Amino acid sequence: MQYIDNVSSPAVEATLQVHNRLVDMLADKDGDLSSCMCRMLVPASQIGCILGKGGSIISELRKNTRANIRIPPKEELPKCANNSDELVQV
Repeated sequence: MQYIDNVSSPAVEATLQVHNRLVDMLADKDGDLSSCMCRMLVPASQIGCILGKGGSIISELRKNTRANIRIPPKEELPKCANNSDELVQV
């Protein structure tokens, strides 16, 4: 995953480290990584950074990682979310 090596945002790096640790813990527990879901709250002002123009970035992420990445509608936001948050599900 070449795009991860070029991450410059401390927030993105921290998120990836937490995600990787959770995946490692899951692998240690039962060894089955065929189904692992991560849900992140992202400021709505930043959701375009994930989508990209015309969905180009999210499409590339899906292609490179083979992950199912979706941004559910506002109705699916958890109760702890702010009105200015978006949910990203990987």
